[in-house]
Amino acid sequence: MSQSHILLVIASALLVAPAFPVTTANAATTHKGMPKALLGKFKRHTKFQTIKGKTYEYARLYWGKKHGFASGSTYADTYYSHVRYYKSLGHKTYKLYYNEPITGKHQTIYVRRFNANKVGVKGHCARSLLYLQQSQTRPQL
Repeated sequence: MSQSHILLVIASALLVAPAFPVTTANAATTHKGMPKALLGKFKRHTKFQTIKGKTYEYARLYWGKKHGFASGSTYADTYYSHVRYYKSLGHKTYKLYYNEPITGKHQTIYVRRFNANKVGVKGHCARSLLYLQQSQTRPQL
């Protein structure tokens, strides 16, 4: 190849290069707030109990909101945990760094979105993977 052909190839490569931007996104970086995949209400029914004529439902609850999540055993005793940041681990699995609502200590929890109706939670409160189904409405008992 002649020198003019080499210069022509280099010049055309320099003109095409800006069309393919280099991304600096890294999956290992942390993000603020909650991942969109974890927003919504999920629960795992445990039992119904009747006390003085009123029926109560006991369930493991998870309610993902914009900046954190609420969790608990019944709708009356849920507590809100503020998520400081999260890290995506791939395959719809996230590691959430949050503040414990009662003590204020920093904790971590792993949450995985299996499908549109099911999440799994593992962490400081749930030592093994706890599966929760999506709940559309709050039951009125």
